[in-house]
Amino acid sequence: MSITYEEFLEVFHDAIVTLKALYRLKAKTQDEITRIYKEIKRNLIKMKVFTPSQILSAISCAAIYNNRFLRSYWALFKIIYNKYQPKTLDNLTPLFNELFRLEYELQNKSDISTLLEFHEENTIFRAIMDDDIQAFIAFTEREGFDEN
Repeated sequence: MSITYEEFLEVFHDAIVTLKALYRLKAKTQDEITRIYKEIKRNLIKMKVFTPSQILSAISCAAIYNNRFLRSYWALFKIIYNKYQPKTLDNLTPLFNELFRLEYELQNKSDISTLLEFHEENTIFRAIMDDDIQAFIAFTEREGFDEN
């Protein structure tokens, strides 16, 4: 018995939607993060599509490409890690390796907030990351702005 592409998509529809939501995360509140966690738990972990370790790896990867929501990804990562305590964490990005080390292996956790803040407030980089068009325009209209 072989399964067609359409049947495959139908069977794994919820898993696909959940992965899409993970990679396009826009959650800023704890309620939104909890909702995403519940979807991951229901559609990916309980259905045995992915192991918790694989999900943690996917979260660390997704955060690279959507670093505007790095704090949300880190909060989601911690929820899943604390719930399932996987024995191994393979394929984490260097940033998440460092965050993990600071959170779970060291006593001094003050460096975590430094790692989570990519760009300082009121910089053009922050305006780009936050999709703040008004702030970006203000930076480009300043006297002495280098277009190159």
